[in-house]
Amino acid sequence: MLYLGRGQPPVGALPVVPPSDPPLILTVEETGVWYAAESYEIRWSERLEILQKTFSDANPVNTSALQPQEAGSDEQFSFLPGVTIQNGSTLFFAVRSEDKEAMKSEVSNIARVTKFVPTPRPPEISNPGLNVTAIVVSVCVVIIMVCFIAFVAKWAMKRKKASREV
Repeated sequence: MLYLGRGQPPVGALPVVPPSDPPLILTVEETGVWYAAESYEIRWSERLEILQKTFSDANPVNTSALQPQEAGSDEQFSFLPGVTIQNGSTLFFAVRSEDKEAMKSEVSNIARVTKFVPTPRPPEISNPGLNVTAIVVSVCVVIIMVCFIAFVAKWAMKRKKASREV
């Protein structure tokens, strides 16, 4: 089985110069019952069909530092794919093992990884409740002032009209 993750290389991994992206980490579970694997051939592609139909046409991963363990053990292997992976890009990975007699296994399950970097959130208002409250209070004050001015104007007009009639 092949599992895929992202992050820091496992303990004991070969040192890698820090890249702009963290290395991909593959975990290979050795499931061989009839034979022990001598080596692994790991390949990747941006197209699933290539790994499914023509495994050997996919991009190889240098696995010279990966030594297969006994059946049933999990092995971790970190590497850089050698290409810049854009946000939203998907890569597919598969592995095939080979024994001492150069017999190759079937291609493993295919693991998929999609690079997703969330867009940065806009800065939040320090206290949005205060801003809304200030706006509501300001609007209420303006409405009260308009009503007061209208009342005074109407009262003045009534008084002026009443003084003319007398």
